Amino acid sequence: MPEMDSLPRIRSLATSASSDGVLPEGSYAGAGVGAEARTAPGYDRIAFTLAVTSVAQDGGGVPATVRVWIQQTFDGSAWDDVIRFPDVTAPGRWTARAFPEGGRTEGIHQWLDGGLAADTVRDLLLGTRFRVKYDISGGGGSAAFSVTAYVIFPGRE
Repeated sequence: MPEMDSLPRIRSLATSASSDGVLPEGSYAGAGVGAEARTAPGYDRIAFTLAVTSVAQDGGGVPATVRVWIQQTFDGSAWDDVIRFPDVTAPGRWTARAFPEGGRTEGIHQWLDGGLAADTVRDLLLGTRFRVKYDISGGGGSAAFSVTAYVIFPGRE
């Protein structure tokens, strides 16, 4: 079994603003989107990990609710939900996997921008341009988290 350091087929997907993730670790409040992150075409699969390190509570101890989507674009202007992590109210880690050859059956799908239900990975044909969309509401109204993506290219055992 090869050492992890010798597996160049696994690459981190990062934005120009961050060398370590699609959405860098930080404290976020309200609603927003991360910068666009790109990968090379020809990948086998991609894994996105949401890591929540803290969730603010209000004075009554009610935590904020963190909602996070992974979206893709083909034109840089219209964004479509690919993944929605579960609604989060406490620290933890969640990983979702997607495959670029999804959506192999004929059909039409409606583009969603923040409309995908929690705990969902859509079976879509994937491109190479992604971003994170988030919405933090209720409770203390903020949370500390990051999203990283690992792109796996063919040939990885």
